[in-house]
Amino acid sequence: VQRLTRSRGGLGGPETQGKLNVSHGVAIDSCDRVWVADRANARVQIFTLAGKWLATWTCMNEPPYGVRMYGDNEDLASAGQGHALVTGGGSGVGGTPAANKLEILSFDTSCTAPLGECQVDYTINVDPMSTAHFSAVNEKTKDIYLCEVTTNKLKKFKYSAQESDRGVL
Repeated sequence: VQRLTRSRGGLGGPETQGKLNVSHGVAIDSCDRVWVADRANARVQIFTLAGKWLATWTCMNEPPYGVRMYGDNEDLASAGQGHALVTGGGSGVGGTPAANKLEILSFDTSCTAPLGECQVDYTINVDPMSTAHFSAVNEKTKDIYLCEVTTNKLKKFKYSAQESDRGVL
């Protein structure tokens, strides 16, 4: 049986650290940092397991719906980079229409180094009539799977070291 041991957040706007507005996704990286998709505030907030606020990232082009981590396998971790998949779309910042995307953010996997600045490494555009909602990564192949709402599709994006070779299968 699970019991609640900690709660963090409460309603807050985009300028409030640690407060959330439509918390829509959560993931934990290999350094035990908790990443929260704060959708209505168009940001991802990062906390310790104990709930201490560490950072707020706002470099995404769309309000985040979900966040997933990948990069714990040896070849990526040895490069010192971890990755967060952030799905987004729906209503853009300020109620403007948003393009639906899956964005890959990278961060330093050293648990003692600061997270650094938010940086989008790669963007996958999604069907404009749908919304990128949930994603997963096959750690062995690095292929990305993406669920799109409205069009009712599951898509697989094949990993390739060459950007021109990446695509939907």
